[in-house]
Amino acid sequence: MQRCGYVHLWLLGPVLLIFFISGVTKVKGDVAHQEPHPKPPSELKSNQTEHGHGFSVITGIPVVTFKWHHVETPYVIALWILVACVGKLVIESNHHVTNIIPESALLICFGFVLGGIIWGVDGVQTFTLTPNVFFFYLLPQIILDAGYSMPNKLFFSNMGAILIYAVIGTCWNAASLGLSLWGCHMGGAMGDLDIGLLQYLLFGSLIAAVDPVAVIAVFEQVHVNEVLFILVFGESLLNDGVTVVLFNVFDAFVSLGGPQIDAVEIIKGISK
Repeated sequence: MQRCGYVHLWLLGPVLLIFFISGVTKVKGDVAHQEPHPKPPSELKSNQTEHGHGFSVITGIPVVTFKWHHVETPYVIALWILVACVGKLVIESNHHVTNIIPESALLICFGFVLGGIIWGVDGVQTFTLTPNVFFFYLLPQIILDAGYSMPNKLFFSNMGAILIYAVIGTCWNAASLGLSLWGCHMGGAMGDLDIGLLQYLLFGSLIAAVDPVAVIAVFEQVHVNEVLFILVFGESLLNDGVTVVLFNVFDAFVSLGGPQIDAVEIIKGISK
């Protein structure tokens, strides 16, 4: 029975991949056949009455119409998520491979292969991963998956330690990275780069958050202490939000300019 389920997974993956490629091809065809410029009014078919009033002629009422541009993004992303889920299930079904190579590394390789196939099929760039697409379509799936598998009682009972690692630890990490790079710049190790302290702090906030995906997967396999697991898992779950806030604050400071930043602006940025 279990072997039959694995066979179904292996058959479902190519089917979803075909649907995904067909969706990308559909977008490609729509972009290729899209008229670059609308026709001028002189080329449009119209009739006029004897009094000079124009009216348009409807040649027929379509029974079925496809408005692909309305469902393009949800359709492609839904198939993207389905293919990723099936790939994850197929990888988890083969324990001989996952015992040698971490599951996260296999998923990254699967993403490279899938992206290469789509890049080879898609002749024109029809889909772009924008911040809105990530925050509204992809990030909720990640958060819901993490929240569904999270031990709630253990998480909230260790909330204080988790917040210390997630908030104070992430801020300390970003400040340490930014100040260290700025110190190297002041010492002449960066050459003639015209970069100030705010730019280094912005870069430090960008790379401060670390998601220990492989470490958490190993913790689950070896069944480590529950408190240690929830501390690492909870910190990796919350530090992304802290990093986003820090990045937006330092980005606003860089746009504002160093001489114009005072204590009031710093308080506004932190409270925002």
